[in-house]
Amino acid sequence: MWIKNLQQFLLSSKWTLSASELEKKLGEMPCRPCGPQELRTEGFGEPLKGFNRLVYSAEGLLLITWQEQARLLPGGVVNEMLAEKVDEVEARENRKLARREKTELKEQIIFEALPRAFTRTRRINIVIDSKAGRVLVDSSSAKQAEQVTELLRKALGSLPISRPLTKMPLPGVMTEWLQQPKTVPAGFGIGDRCELRDSNSDGPVVRGTGLNLFGDEVKAHLEVGMLLSKVNLSWRDQLEFDLVDDLSIKRIRPLEQMQEKMDEQDAEDAESALLADLTLQGQNLRNLLNELDEVLAVEEAVPA
Repeated sequence: MWIKNLQQFLLSSKWTLSASELEKKLGEMPCRPCGPQELRTEGFGEPLKGFNRLVYSAEGLLLITWQEQARLLPGGVVNEMLAEKVDEVEARENRKLARREKTELKEQIIFEALPRAFTRTRRINIVIDSKAGRVLVDSSSAKQAEQVTELLRKALGSLPISRPLTKMPLPGVMTEWLQQPKTVPAGFGIGDRCELRDSNSDGPVVRGTGLNLFGDEVKAHLEVGMLLSKVNLSWRDQLEFDLVDDLSIKRIRPLEQMQEKMDEQDAEDAESALLADLTLQGQNLRNLLNELDEVLAVEEAVPA
């Protein structure tokens, strides 16, 4: 298990469910295979394939997995089949079909094609940090994360969570780190990737990789009023990641110290290896987010 991207939510009240209680609730909403006429289904699946277990728990961290199965019926394929069918009917009946008739034909094509369509399964890990009061979703998409937490809310009956906000606008804070290097928080290092946006939301966007972010090229963009919307950071020789201006975290990877700890793990089986990874990465993410909350003055939240 490795969380690559992170959308975080703050729990508005103390987490009280045990692993067994959570397992029972998730078991009532499994991800079942798509029926012949279903475009998609969603539910919860096993974090570790082949093991009949929906929740793994270690050090106050609960790992669960959202799962979706969707039928692959591309719109382009449907439209091509529809065009052929329309041409056939119009030639046979020597008339133009009305819009309503074309709509009915399209619905018929989808109905007949769905049972034969391939299916695709998507899985997204969720870590509930009961000690820190956070729900962490391994997704680069805020919209996808909200879909995942909405299903979790349905499974639990309620899920009082909020999106974190910072006291000061994050683009301004990140930009100051480059303009005044002494303001970079202790324990954090500036990497070599960034994204800059014009202060006008409709303005240009500049993305760079392999850059000296304190160099003249980036400085020139800052001098004309552009702000950082994403910056590559390292944290205490443990993790590297990109911090985004909506407080999401992307492209998480272990640095040398953490990688050595991962390599030293001597798990007896797949479940033990999963729990070891959950403990190591989960605790480091907890500590990282605690420090970021303090550095960025996270003080309020938006209901999610």
